[in-house]
Amino acid sequence: MKTYRRLQSAIETASATDRTVTAVLSDQLVALDDHVIMTDGIDTTDYVKNPVVLFAHDQNSPPIARMLSIWKRGTQLVGKMQFADENAYPFADTIYKLIRGGFLNSMSISWFPTESKPSRDRTRPGGIDFLRCKLLEASVVPVPALPSALIETRSSGIDLAPAHAWARAASQSRNEVTRRGAETLIRALTRRAVGARGEPMRFEDLRAEAIKHAAKIRANVLIYDWPSDEIEAASSASRSELVERAYAGGLSTNEIRQIEAIFDAKILRRGNKRS
Repeated sequence: MKTYRRLQSAIETASATDRTVTAVLSDQLVALDDHVIMTDGIDTTDYVKNPVVLFAHDQNSPPIARMLSIWKRGTQLVGKMQFADENAYPFADTIYKLIRGGFLNSMSISWFPTESKPSRDRTRPGGIDFLRCKLLEASVVPVPALPSALIETRSSGIDLAPAHAWARAASQSRNEVTRRGAETLIRALTRRAVGARGEPMRFEDLRAEAIKHAAKIRANVLIYDWPSDEIEAASSASRSELVERAYAGGLSTNEIRQIEAIFDAKILRRGNKRS
């Protein structure tokens, strides 16, 4: 049984000279699921033989960093990692710069429990105390400190294209944790688009439009109840453009597939005929 534990505000320091980042990987606090991992019982023996750092537990993509050292500090498991540079792996460089800019600050570990017992703490019924476990990998996870601030990253010289590319691919992952991370990053990232009249569309407008359309899909109203001007605008857009708007609006993968199904079934064309 592979298990995951996420820590927000875990990044402690980031160096601009050697591209290293120091972060708390795990602690002994009660998690949202009421479980506790005992730090003394975390076995890192196997992990240090292949000390990779992933993004959002995505084992299908190359590591973004390597763990240079890992140690226990009181009730915390702490690690120092070094990120790949832009020439070696552009996506890793983007994540490093987002960390340096304060836009990403969360860590997560996956681990295999080897000894546990039910908690006797009445304040966390159903909670488990994991006394011993094996560390499998550590990941930077996409829980931005300031999601709205990601709009400003381009002005800071951070290229978000590699992050978009990773998120698009990872959103189709069979790993639920990776997929959720990709969808979180998609919601946090912004990408300016062009409206039907050629003017730039604000992220807030794209989100409102996509959610409105998805709500109609769930209600089985589909395309026929859209106003004629909206039908015309949507029909003039390509399938990929509307899907891109849906991604920018933070829709789930399932909702986006429903939007794609509308295009595939050519309901838009029938809707235009009725308007």
